[in-house]
Amino acid sequence: MTDILYALIAIICAIMLEILLNRTFRLKSEDESDKAFAALLIVAFVFCIVDAFWGLSDSHAIELSDTAMTVLTAVTFILGGAVALAWLVYVDVYVGGRLPVTIAIGGVLFLAQVILLVVNLKNGMIYTVDEGAYVESYARPFIFVVWILFYVFAAVKMTVRYVGLRGDYRRKRCAAVIFCSLIPVVMNVFKIFYSRAPFCAIGAMMSAVIIFIFNISSEYEHLITLENQLTKMASRQNRETINAVAQLFKLMMVINIKLGRIRTLKSSPDEKRDETNDEPAEAYLSGLIFERIDQGYTADMQEFVRLDTLAERLKTKTTVSHEYMVKDGGWCRAYFIKINEDEERNPYEVIFAVENIDDEKLAELEHNKSVEGENAIYHEMLLAQSDGMLVTDMDDNVMLMNDAAGRMFGVPDPRNTKITIEELIERCEAEDKEKLLDMLIALKAIGGRRSYEFAIRHEDSVISVMATTYVTELKESNVTVVITSLTDISAKKSLEKALTAMSETDALTGISNRGGGEAKIMKLLEDGTPGMFALMDVDKFKSVNDTFGHGVGDKVLIEVAGCLVRSFRDADIVMRLGGDEFAVYATGMTKPEAANACLNRLYSEVEKIDVEEMRGTGHKVSISLGAVFCTKHQVQSFDELYQQADAVMYVSKRGGGNHFQIA
Repeated sequence: MTDILYALIAIICAIMLEILLNRTFRLKSEDESDKAFAALLIVAFVFCIVDAFWGLSDSHAIELSDTAMTVLTAVTFILGGAVALAWLVYVDVYVGGRLPVTIAIGGVLFLAQVILLVVNLKNGMIYTVDEGAYVESYARPFIFVVWILFYVFAAVKMTVRYVGLRGDYRRKRCAAVIFCSLIPVVMNVFKIFYSRAPFCAIGAMMSAVIIFIFNISSEYEHLITLENQLTKMASRQNRETINAVAQLFKLMMVINIKLGRIRTLKSSPDEKRDETNDEPAEAYLSGLIFERIDQGYTADMQEFVRLDTLAERLKTKTTVSHEYMVKDGGWCRAYFIKINEDEERNPYEVIFAVENIDDEKLAELEHNKSVEGENAIYHEMLLAQSDGMLVTDMDDNVMLMNDAAGRMFGVPDPRNTKITIEELIERCEAEDKEKLLDMLIALKAIGGRRSYEFAIRHEDSVISVMATTYVTELKESNVTVVITSLTDISAKKSLEKALTAMSETDALTGISNRGGGEAKIMKLLEDGTPGMFALMDVDKFKSVNDTFGHGVGDKVLIEVAGCLVRSFRDADIVMRLGGDEFAVYATGMTKPEAANACLNRLYSEVEKIDVEEMRGTGHKVSISLGAVFCTKHQVQSFDELYQQADAVMYVSKRGGGNHFQIA
């Protein structure tokens, strides 16, 4: 084969690949394997173009220097390896394999090829170029062996996939990929023995064509066939549905928004219209407004039927409607119903329908009168209540709110303020909002009665409220409402908080007592909060009491508690266990360096204690302390921590006191 023919065949292969690439792009597929196939086509196309250029250079149709020919040959080999790597990636995506592993393996093989080509620049082990002529060397087959390994690896992966598949259609597609993986293997073997033919370009082109025919075109033809069948079924069902729905309306039209044309499906009884022809939509709608609609409603209807804003109004909705009065005093409701949209989900075809709602309006007016009468009675009852009262409908609109409820929610004129229950809940504390909404949704769904507490934030305060809500039906009007009674329990909550604080505080020192401190530490342990637990007592405290009296002993305890508060952080739990025994849980403190610094600070504070009655007596206040660390991986009780720290503190006391020990 002449080198000119070599180049011509490579160009033909490139043209075929460009055609396949163009058709693949036109499919606009979001499938990952189709994207990988498109990437393969791009790499193969570039390879065929470069391979054709190499053939022209080798035939001296294009004159290149030895250096340029050497570089061109190396680029051709690298692109051939890139085609093989792209094929392997496509196969891996096709089978849903672990792509990073495949890329890593392929990268190693590709790197091996590049190394061979770099080494070739020095010793010519693969090829040389002499006076523009390409000369093969002994190691040239290794390049093609690397490529063959790519395709063999791909064939093995597809074979494993084939064994696990069920169904003839899927197995045939898989078999096509296996066959196409073996074609380049055969072509590369031919290339080893005869380099003057573009076997690699032919193999890439043949594999791509077969894949496109068997795996892409056939798949999309299959999908298009199914889509056409579904479209025909849907069209038939749509016609039947529209004909049935048309019986409910006075008139019904189909409007193409983009073309501005209207086609009649059903005309009103007093109209004689050809239902087979279409006409300008704006002209018809304008005539409908000025001929039939009461003058007081024409402006609103003109805005409603504007086609230039209709697509935007229907973008997130299926239907929009508007009520109006006709000239003879009757009531109608007009609808725009979306039936078709483009690829960007913009509506372009809608149904315009008009419904007579005289009976509905009459019932609504009678209902409103009945509700207004009931509301007047309920309103007077609500005004007499000292507690807050709310009545809402099932759409969460507040129908009635008394002054007490208005004061709670910060609504100055509740009787003349339109507001929804969601807007009231927005005024509550953040942690209560979602809970209240969920409770109301459940209550409206299953009925019953609920009692609950929540907090409302005002500008300068927070009030606590006890609420009871239940769903009931107003018998006269058959209207279901939600009634809520509200009681301000802020004073009660403040008292409870004060009593709780008193019950958890040591009366002498003002820090946490054993019960309060232990409960807080247990909560931290359950939450897995790491920290340091330190246990301590006052050295020779009994001697202080015996020598100076219990009043001086109490002063010593108060001073020690103050040292603890100053030495530790607000987030740490400082407590008096009883007598002269104290404990601290320092949250987040798990490093010995930080613990030593903190305890040295504590001992410096204790060293400064100066009790007036003890001056000049030789008695100094000191403490013995034992500390242990607790990590979040340890599940411990307070008693376990206490016992561990007590054992460490005992070591400190054996040393004579005024000393701390960390386990």
